[in-house]
Amino acid sequence: MPDIKQENDCCNTAGYFLRFKKYYENFKSIIRNLKIRKKIFIILFVEVFIALSIGILIMQVTFNIYNGLVYSQAAQVLNLSTTSIEKKIREIETLTYNIATDSNIQENANMMMHASSDYNRSEHLSKLLEQLVTYSFQDNNIQSVSFVDTQNRQYNRGASPFGIDEKVKNLVIEKAVAAEGKSVILKPPDDENCIMIARIIRKIHALSLEYMGTVIIRYDIGDIANEYLSSSKDNEPILAIISEEGLIFSSKELSDNEIDMMTFKSDSGYEIKKINGEKLFLAHNVSDYTGWTYVSIIPYDKIFKSLIFMRTIVLLVYFLIFLLTIIAGRKLAWNLTRPLEILTQEIKQIESGNFKIPDNAFTEPERHDEIGQLHRDFEIMIRKIDALIEENYIKQIVLKDAQLRALQAQINPHFLYNTLETINWMAKVNHQEDISRMVEALGTLLRGAISKESVIRLEEEIRLLESYIVIQKFRYDKKLDFQLYVPDTLKDLKIPKLTLQPIVENSINYGLEKMLGTCCIRVSFVQMPDFLDITIEDNGPGIDPETVKKMNEGQIKPNGFGIGLKNIDDRIKLLFGNRYGVHISSEVGRGTKVRVTIPYTRGDVDVQGAAG
Repeated sequence: MPDIKQENDCCNTAGYFLRFKKYYENFKSIIRNLKIRKKIFIILFVEVFIALSIGILIMQVTFNIYNGLVYSQAAQVLNLSTTSIEKKIREIETLTYNIATDSNIQENANMMMHASSDYNRSEHLSKLLEQLVTYSFQDNNIQSVSFVDTQNRQYNRGASPFGIDEKVKNLVIEKAVAAEGKSVILKPPDDENCIMIARIIRKIHALSLEYMGTVIIRYDIGDIANEYLSSSKDNEPILAIISEEGLIFSSKELSDNEIDMMTFKSDSGYEIKKINGEKLFLAHNVSDYTGWTYVSIIPYDKIFKSLIFMRTIVLLVYFLIFLLTIIAGRKLAWNLTRPLEILTQEIKQIESGNFKIPDNAFTEPERHDEIGQLHRDFEIMIRKIDALIEENYIKQIVLKDAQLRALQAQINPHFLYNTLETINWMAKVNHQEDISRMVEALGTLLRGAISKESVIRLEEEIRLLESYIVIQKFRYDKKLDFQLYVPDTLKDLKIPKLTLQPIVENSINYGLEKMLGTCCIRVSFVQMPDFLDITIEDNGPGIDPETVKKMNEGQIKPNGFGIGLKNIDDRIKLLFGNRYGVHISSEVGRGTKVRVTIPYTRGDVDVQGAAG
């Protein structure tokens, strides 16, 4: 009895499971075949997501507005400080220029260099220093004005005329000399609020530009910066000025780690960074004149404390609501978007140029809603487009071949050969070997060009190319350096006629013709496992990327009846398949490289078989 009861329980469980599976499959079928309009009503969680997103967006906009207000206040202080300091720096640079070009200083510095005695030198030095004293009182923040003569002796005048350290002085003079008359700005390592602005003094008389010394002004920028910080006491900002060499000025002592963290992605704006465990609001601006970075530092927690708490609570509530909604709607959303993803993949496949849609690409053929119909209509449309493209492609090839044949029909081959043979005979009789060679090369080239064969052996193609080079050698002589080597094992390979010669002709037209020196054109053959890689490269001026792109896409057409690279690429693909063809690569100033890939074909070429 227990066994029978247990068996009945197992049967009931299996029955429930099968019925549940049947109901579930029916439900999936109903959902799958619903109209998109009805599916939108089912997945209401999208509305919740939109509502939550709008709420978060409003909250974020509020924060951004507040951040913007804080940044505006900090930027105002930065702009005032930057404008004032930069204005003073320009004034001091102008002052150094006035000192360097002052006629009295020019005269006394020159007399010091050429003084006949120490007394004369001291007399002119005294006059020069009197002039420096006058200049030092033109601005209250000028600490000192120093003059370094040609003997590297320094003389200091001003409110705080202490001597400059020898290493600092030599560095200042070195940079000033390198600036070739322009002013240079440096930060002394042991002077907290001062900068040094230096300029060399050259002799103006008779434009000799002889070096006569260097003027150095020490200037205190601390008072100017602190003047504008007083307008933002509520947020307790810290102003720092940083250059590539390091810290220029800071209203509060900063550690090396704090200074190293003050690197920014943009020239102006604000960032929020955590430095030494403290979150800081950093507004910054890069000066166009000095290249210095002005930074306003405000503790983040002091101005955003209440907003941070409110945002945390709101985000927590939003997260819980969104989590519950996403769990309920995930399965339905997947069922809605999956067919569209399949369609997107098919569209990307079409974008890559592959119009061959595999049979039964859509894995749910029993689907009868708008998406299923869209897939079927899309595949029908692509197959029709592919058929039209293939038909037009064949028509273009036939048309190009007809043009080539029409051109060939305009010339009487027998008359042309007889004429060339007569010219060749007359050249040999008159011992004109160069003319004879040129005529023979021309005959070979024309005989190959108008022959009815569309595919020839690589050896014959090389013979046509060498005949063309013989003619061009007579024209360009040493200006053309042509290199070619083909292994004997490759000479019986099949290749479309007039594949290499038009490419070499392009190298001459667009490379050699635009060069003053020697143009080197090299044709090399690399045997790959599955194909032969033929490279034609030159050292010409190169082609810009936009033109290279258009040439690879076949947008640039040949002039007249010339055979363009697109024509060569089309013929190779038609004969051997789409995996072979022509590719161009080039860089301006570094030459051009054209790669031709063909299979190892030695027998007769079957166009239909090869292309398939």
